[in-house]
Amino acid sequence: WECMPLTMLKIIRSHLQRLFCRVLPRSQRCSITTRNLRFVFGISGFVPSQVWLCLAPSWLIHLCCSPSSCRMASKPNFWACLLDSYRGKYGFHLLRCTHGTDTVSRNHNQETKSEQQQLVISVQNLVLTLSLAFNIVILSIWLCSPQDRRTATPAAELGWTKAAALAAEKAATYNCSGNGNIFTDTVDSDDDNGVVCECFECFRGPSCADAVPDCDANADSGDPVLFESYWKQNAEASAILIPGWYRMSYSVITSEAYAILTPGLERQIRLLHKLVGNAATEGKYIVLGTGSMQLINCAISSLSLDNDDPASIVVATPYYSLYQRQTDMFQTSHYRWMGDANLYAQRYSSNNEPSIEFVTSPNNPDTMPHRAVLNGSKAYTIYDFAYYWPHFTAITETADHDVMLFSLSKVTGHAGSRIGWAFVKDATIYKKMLLYLLANTIGVSHDSQFRATKMLQTINKGYTKSGHVERTSMSLQPAEYAEKQLIFHFAYAKLKYRWKMMTKIFDGSNRFKIQHLEPQYCSFFKDISQPSPGYAWIRCEKDEDTDCAAVFHNAGIKGRNGSAFGADNRHIRLSLLKRDSYFENLVKHLIILVSTP
Repeated sequence: WECMPLTMLKIIRSHLQRLFCRVLPRSQRCSITTRNLRFVFGISGFVPSQVWLCLAPSWLIHLCCSPSSCRMASKPNFWACLLDSYRGKYGFHLLRCTHGTDTVSRNHNQETKSEQQQLVISVQNLVLTLSLAFNIVILSIWLCSPQDRRTATPAAELGWTKAAALAAEKAATYNCSGNGNIFTDTVDSDDDNGVVCECFECFRGPSCADAVPDCDANADSGDPVLFESYWKQNAEASAILIPGWYRMSYSVITSEAYAILTPGLERQIRLLHKLVGNAATEGKYIVLGTGSMQLINCAISSLSLDNDDPASIVVATPYYSLYQRQTDMFQTSHYRWMGDANLYAQRYSSNNEPSIEFVTSPNNPDTMPHRAVLNGSKAYTIYDFAYYWPHFTAITETADHDVMLFSLSKVTGHAGSRIGWAFVKDATIYKKMLLYLLANTIGVSHDSQFRATKMLQTINKGYTKSGHVERTSMSLQPAEYAEKQLIFHFAYAKLKYRWKMMTKIFDGSNRFKIQHLEPQYCSFFKDISQPSPGYAWIRCEKDEDTDCAAVFHNAGIKGRNGSAFGADNRHIRLSLLKRDSYFENLVKHLIILVSTP
């Protein structure tokens, strides 16, 4: 025990002194020396010091906060002096703290010394007996514990995970000039010669160091890679390692006969919605899909399966183009595409025919809030809340509907993992949707579920660790939010800045008009939320600009034509969800376009 590092003892001494002596008057002193600490830890024999501290905290207090004069004495005199303090001869029974230069009287008579020596021997025997008893208990627990627990490999001596960990670390060392990535699956652990960076758009070369001159600005795709820098900054918190035998079966072993959703992912999904407050999940079933794309037709088929007449599939214009494309592609005798919900309501509202309406809120592409148009006993509604998260729009209410769709990609940016989920209130509809998925893909990738679980767990832990959201400043930089593991604040800060830049560019333009959005109070941020949409929905106002996408294309900007969303070609959608370098290139091209007469 004499080998205990002096630095560690000084740290322990400092904490104990603050803990036990802070409440005493300043005129009194209660100091702790490393000598006392060494003695305390030595009493326990080979019992670990942390175990001894848990089992005998009172001994630690008595020995460390004894009178200073006792600590200067030899070991026998130390015990005698200490016992005197316990007996009340010098004041406190629990702590012996002194005034000024209080000293121990040296005028004890022989009878007192004899009595003290007997007490010392008794106490020493008691301490020895207790120490041996504790040692026997600890040794018994260790001997009776499972062998694999006793022989667990320390973190510093990784076993079968070492090669995978080293490969991931090696891939992360390649910088690609900040304009690309190298991933573990493209790196040969034994050969660095074949390593080639995967370059972002507008960059090329083995290390992505060469900028492509006059590169077009691609704002067509809604690929949410703006989250990439967040996860790189939180690499350790979000890392996973998948063993070769991880969930090899088709199904997940649960109480259900054939489960698709892993228990860990279900828990994290429910915790996330409880944290954000954007959807009521109590009493609802979760249907997991290969992205929310799969759940679109899954919900349509399940809701229309038992209809005598085909259900009309409608959605208010402008709408997400995949609703129409999937309906036309998979169309059966149970449903058919009927287009704009507002036109359908005007023509067929009195017929009370079966209908299924998609409501996307906030909407893609114009980012406006939407509500259902149709109502009636045979009118079903599927709410697509892929963008109903605080970084895209203010959370104004807790949505509570029969069928609600969500997507992992718009929460964490992991579009390639292909994870989406639906909250379903009715048990019969839930079972139909489950049967659809089993017949279609026999479930959802367990590896993707594992990754999604870790990402959502990181988000939930980040906000749990940070405490109340209202205490977080809304004026920090994105990197500062990433450091705090506050992903919604991170993405909100980025998108708010991008929207501010977009409105600044288009304000005052007579040729182009961008959608108008108002600030709103957000129940998640506990503050007024400025507009931070994922898309810019722009209209070309000049008479000759009948094809808005062509106008932007001629200026080196790739966007998505309005006709893809059921609108006219005077509109174009520009994505604001890509990396910073993409957005900077977009801004550069837009400034030139808008400034041109």
